Amino acid sequence: MRNTWLLSIILSFATLAAASSNPIHQPEGLAVIDETINGSYDKAGIDSESRYLGNLPRASWDTAVSEQALAGRDPVDINIRWTGTEERFSGVFFPVSGTIHTLIQGTPTEWGSFTSTVAALNGRYLDVEVGYFGAYKRYSAIFFENGDDYSYALRTTNTDAQFQAWLAQYLNEGRSIIDFEAYSEPDGDLKFAGVWIDDPNQPRTVLHYHLESADVSDLLRPLAGRLIDFERYWSPTHGAYRYAVITAMYPNGEWGHYRWLTASELNANHDIIADTNTHITDIESWESAGTVYYAAIWGDGPKSLLEVDAIPGDTSPESLPSTLSSLLSTFESANQGVIGLYAKNMRTDQSLAYRANEPFYLASSAKVAIHIKFWQEVQAGRLNENTLLNYTNCADCRDNWFVDTRTWPGFGPPDFGDDFTLERFDRGMMQVSDNGAASALVDDETNGVSWDFIDLNEWLSGVSGVGRGWWPVTSIHDVDRTIIWQGQVVNFPTDTSYFTIPGWAFEAQWRNGSDTYGDLSDWLGNPATLPNYNGTVGHERYYAMGLNSATPKAFSLLLEGLWEGRFLDADTTRDAVTRMTEGTVFDDLLPADIDVWAKGGVKSGDSHPVSDTAIIELGPDAIALGVLTEDNVRSVATIRASFMAPIALEVVRALTADLLPDPSGNSFSPTTLFAGETLAVYTDILNDGGGECATAFDVTFYASVNTNITVIDYPIATVRVSPIAPGSGSLALSVAAFPDTIPPRTYYVGWIVDSSGDSPFYEVGEFDEDNNAGVITGYQLTVLDDAYIFADDFEMGNTGAWSAVVVQP
Repeated sequence: MRNTWLLSIILSFATLAAASSNPIHQPEGLAVIDETINGSYDKAGIDSESRYLGNLPRASWDTAVSEQALAGRDPVDINIRWTGTEERFSGVFFPVSGTIHTLIQGTPTEWGSFTSTVAALNGRYLDVEVGYFGAYKRYSAIFFENGDDYSYALRTTNTDAQFQAWLAQYLNEGRSIIDFEAYSEPDGDLKFAGVWIDDPNQPRTVLHYHLESADVSDLLRPLAGRLIDFERYWSPTHGAYRYAVITAMYPNGEWGHYRWLTASELNANHDIIADTNTHITDIESWESAGTVYYAAIWGDGPKSLLEVDAIPGDTSPESLPSTLSSLLSTFESANQGVIGLYAKNMRTDQSLAYRANEPFYLASSAKVAIHIKFWQEVQAGRLNENTLLNYTNCADCRDNWFVDTRTWPGFGPPDFGDDFTLERFDRGMMQVSDNGAASALVDDETNGVSWDFIDLNEWLSGVSGVGRGWWPVTSIHDVDRTIIWQGQVVNFPTDTSYFTIPGWAFEAQWRNGSDTYGDLSDWLGNPATLPNYNGTVGHERYYAMGLNSATPKAFSLLLEGLWEGRFLDADTTRDAVTRMTEGTVFDDLLPADIDVWAKGGVKSGDSHPVSDTAIIELGPDAIALGVLTEDNVRSVATIRASFMAPIALEVVRALTADLLPDPSGNSFSPTTLFAGETLAVYTDILNDGGGECATAFDVTFYASVNTNITVIDYPIATVRVSPIAPGSGSLALSVAAFPDTIPPRTYYVGWIVDSSGDSPFYEVGEFDEDNNAGVITGYQLTVLDDAYIFADDFEMGNTGAWSAVVVQP
């Protein structure tokens, strides 16, 4: 049990309140845990650069700010609690390279002035607090001026519907939410605030709000991103306190989260977690039953200053060909859908892009990331592909992994109660898109790839030039659970939350519209009615979160990393690629000898996303292609037949060479010769494709008894031709002695372009390999044999003029 023992050890040393804290993920924390159990841990928190203060009155807070400034630390996080009679301040201090500007409990007028002032500065907000303190609305903010001229967005007074609209808009604009606030107006209306950052190095983030305490624990085990922000607030919608968390796609270091800590417990846990590279970064406080409690987050640094590698620029971007551009425009016409595309020839670096940096929900295409990570762990020896995993626990039950029925190598009711290898689960996921198999490979506590030390999302976020374009990837169980929960959390706020119900228990209700097997009712204790949800609302709110989304470019670059062996060794790479054999329309219009290794996905709901992704292999050339769509009106069948297949055809045409001889530019001389005499022959070669010719190539000239030039004809000579740019030409010229291996007679002279290397693509991957041969038909070559040369009338004794007689074999 690779992960459960770690969690139990962590919990064993944490003496927490009854509504206890939830420690999460210390990749480097095992030694610290052992020291703690032995009662001899160092006061590691002293070594941290950060400091925190809690529950201070305003005067003490101001004094503390001055004292921390003398020590080289500035406030990076602030929390203000209203006791009923006064404000109490908590906060985190950290050394930063820049200027900190603060507003502390400003009036609305002061807030307007502050925001106008910092709008002229280059920097970003680190934290914002807004709410009512007694009868007065007050604003606090920390702005970091550091020279970064990136845009940000700040919204402080929004209804739930307004806030959802901003989440969706800023998601599409590429902004990452880094701070969230919720507060009640005097009339009881719940309002929301948020800060979004647009920085090419800012990790992608996801917000969950309206969570119950148990939901937070469930959300973070297994992990779906690094926790960077925590908020507790009163929700009049639910008549209870609720929680919000922001998770980020961030790869490095230790981190932790505890909540419901007394001051002494906060100090003790800080000493355990914090060290020279792990710091407290976020603090929240509240009072319950006369005791002040805290929640805290530890990590590498302040939440809006975390960075991952930016998505690289394109080395050789190409304009969209007119036919492809027309397809994309038609797709989006009359608001029938939105489409994004990124394609790259991984040999030539030529690329095509359309909405390539906008996020799209991936549906089952996200399973590619799970697939790669699984084989990484097998190769590293942390998982064994032959390990057996139970599909369901008995022949008549669906726990733990049943979602729906798929054909072999997927699973269904005939497989209930049986064990299968992890390799079979992976095949089921990639070949027939089995959702239960995907959930098992992600969520299983022993073998899943989203647990400690393996963590899919930490790996994915750390892939250079790729991670910044991905949001957290989860299991299908968690996809469906979150959609259902989002469909009830506002519309049916008092119903039992679906968030902690296991996937196998609700999947029948979700997918079939009824609790077919009674699993959901049994799990809930057989209530009179099942919890309600609105599926349409759930999908809409879910898509605004960004979970299981990526940009077309980031997805294609992940495929490039797989193809080029950056993640796996050569043999495992080839195995992983060739397991991607789910049926796809990408190859419907392509020549049969082009291999397509594909994964697609479809999801219902208002956006109705359809995605198709693939590595398209043309011998030595290969194209990484991601085509992602959303807001679709058309059917899946129409989208794929009328758009996906033609798009793949046009992409391959645009990004691969098409070498062919120019029928008007060729010749040879002389037309009659003996073996060993010089023959000059040439043909013009055109690159009629849109792609670069990645390498020099051979052209072989042949002598043939007919006009059908093939490799079984007589080779005359082979010449090397330099790479040819798209739309350009080059001369293939041979001036050489005619071979004595070719029998004397009359021949057609022809040639084959790109004639060396392995069939069927040879040295240059071309869209069309059937147009590489050419022949001159207007005249022929006569090869003489000196064994059959006579003088005219020789048989009559004439020894005069000589002429050649060619004896045909």
